[in-house]
Amino acid sequence: MENHFQGAPKIKVEARPSDIKLYIDSRIQRDSNFSDRVKEGTAKDGNLKEEIYHTIINKAQGIFVLAEMHMNHLLPFGQGTVGDIRSALSKLPKGQSATFQTAFQRIKSQSDIHKN
Repeated sequence: MENHFQGAPKIKVEARPSDIKLYIDSRIQRDSNFSDRVKEGTAKDGNLKEEIYHTIINKAQGIFVLAEMHMNHLLPFGQGTVGDIRSALSKLPKGQSATFQTAFQRIKSQSDIHKN
């Protein structure tokens, strides 16, 4: 297929950090447990929301779907503690390949659990 498009102009589309921030805000607001933990983390020892922004924007590398995948991974940790969120945040993979590989491993482990 690439042969058919040789010489065609290429356009690189990147999500701007401000767009990713808006997306993160909307996801946090829609999940009351996660929102409560973020508020708690901000009140206790710094701005957890800023940590989330910085980490996801950095690790998504301008690819919006990666930011979405990272938020999908983080939101369940709202059921736990601020420390759980920070721990999960620190373990988020960087870039496309690592993020998809981590997602596939998570899916595989879930399907293995359902088999038993």
